[in-house]
Amino acid sequence: IMSLLVSVYGSIPGSGVDSMNELLRIMSISHQVVDRHEAVYEHSDRGRSRKSTECRVRTEHDQCILRQLGHSIDPSRHRATVRSMSDIGISKHYRTMLAAVEYVPVYQIRLRGIVYSFKDHQSVQVAQLFKVTSIEDPGILVDPNLWLLEISTAVSNVDGELANAEQSVVQLSKTLSDSTDAEFYTTP
Repeated sequence: IMSLLVSVYGSIPGSGVDSMNELLRIMSISHQVVDRHEAVYEHSDRGRSRKSTECRVRTEHDQCILRQLGHSIDPSRHRATVRSMSDIGISKHYRTMLAAVEYVPVYQIRLRGIVYSFKDHQSVQVAQLFKVTSIEDPGILVDPNLWLLEISTAVSNVDGELANAEQSVVQLSKTLSDSTDAEFYTTP
């Protein structure tokens, strides 16, 4: 069981900087290491909807680019909405844990009709790349070819109050260091 606490440093526009940083600081990865982000179920006015994240990895020059797509699925209407998209660049010359802070405006794209719906939200995303070490001996790697990428996202509305928080863990195998494209999907 691993627990990685993350914190955001720097300025975030809006009045909810402290609360967002505190939320991200106390967020930790799930106890089970998975290569897929589990769908998060939530209730809405229109009934039960499902959210999931799709991650794809591609190589570009001296970086591996992880593209994260957030989906919102409405089973009753058989409609999927892409609610967010962001790219995270990971240098191939990783020697230590890498961290990247990225601010992502929250928007929605309806797949049918391609209707863009921009909202007054802003999210901050923290991505940390790390390896798994043995619990008995932290100096021993469980798998030298295994990388874990933790993505923590907190969303604030226009007045600075926290509106949502999500977290996902992506397991990257040796294909990342082998500069081979790989794709990671959520469960259908």
